[in-house]
Amino acid sequence: MQRMKPEDKRGNGLDDRWQTSGMKRDHVCSLVHRDSPTLMTSTIVVQLSDTDHIAVSTCSITYEYVVAGVDLKKLEEAFGRVASRWRLLAGRVEWNAKLRRYHIRVPLGEQLQSNHPVVSFTSSEHLDLSLGVRAMHLDASSACILTSPPGKYFRTPSTPNSLHTLASQNLPIVSIHVSTLQDCVCIGLTLPHGVFDGVGMGMVIQALDAELNGKDWEVPAIQEANLLVSAQKGLEEGPSLVDNRPDWTERLSEDFTSMGILGLGRFVLSLAYETYWHKAKRRGVFLGENVIRKIVDEVKQQVSSKGTDWVSTGDILVAWLFKVHLASVRPLIIYLLTIPTGGLSRRICQQ
Repeated sequence: MQRMKPEDKRGNGLDDRWQTSGMKRDHVCSLVHRDSPTLMTSTIVVQLSDTDHIAVSTCSITYEYVVAGVDLKKLEEAFGRVASRWRLLAGRVEWNAKLRRYHIRVPLGEQLQSNHPVVSFTSSEHLDLSLGVRAMHLDASSACILTSPPGKYFRTPSTPNSLHTLASQNLPIVSIHVSTLQDCVCIGLTLPHGVFDGVGMGMVIQALDAELNGKDWEVPAIQEANLLVSAQKGLEEGPSLVDNRPDWTERLSEDFTSMGILGLGRFVLSLAYETYWHKAKRRGVFLGENVIRKIVDEVKQQVSSKGTDWVSTGDILVAWLFKVHLASVRPLIIYLLTIPTGGLSRRICQQ
């Protein structure tokens, strides 16, 4: 992200209670601060990378939560406090016709203008509908498979996906939808993938959790330059990371190849095949903190004993998922798994 010169621009309360009262409704709330006459008087422009424009500009990420009950007002107010401190979340996506690029205009000032909503907040009630969600008491030592309710309970058809929609309709970057059903409450928080990846989304969730529970959290700084652009430039212009190229890197071209249009098409077809032929359904894997620590610590001890200094937690968990899956299949059968990772796909064969 790149910070430009400021320019003038004037102009949960999650709990165990059941929410079962009231008529079915669907409303939109604009959460703003109105308790101060001080208005934002300037903005800064945050640039997006080429990857943000090409690869992920037309899709969004929705984080889904199923809880026993939620206080809608507390949830709104908590996100309002998050966006008031982390001003990137209060920004607007804009299209620069001259440069033919999107950027985010982030408001400054002590308070936001009363006509500047920071979230598209929708809620609906379906009190005659039960999803059969059973109460689960999960703790740090739990590990289980979770069934996810349909996506329509976490986002509405009008929830924006693309940077184009956000810019053309001047919509808030963040969308939150809450569906109250007979036996549970579904909460969906959606952000455009052209602005946040999974890591950034996790930071938003952590900030919201902190505000809901009265905990401290650190506001991420607006970077002076786009992180992806800076990293790529550093790799191209910086010194070599190793003196001698390891032999195993010669095989990377066989494992990692550009996905391209044809590869993307095969990936979409494979998803359709699993969904419609094998009737695959959405599931989630819950691993408690103690379970993750046990898996990660065991692997790091093994790696350390072989003289390797470091391996990431993410790599360990991805490898664990493959191991669990492949350990359950019959021998002498070759399984081809394709994983899209930032425009690349890795083919992993196991016999």
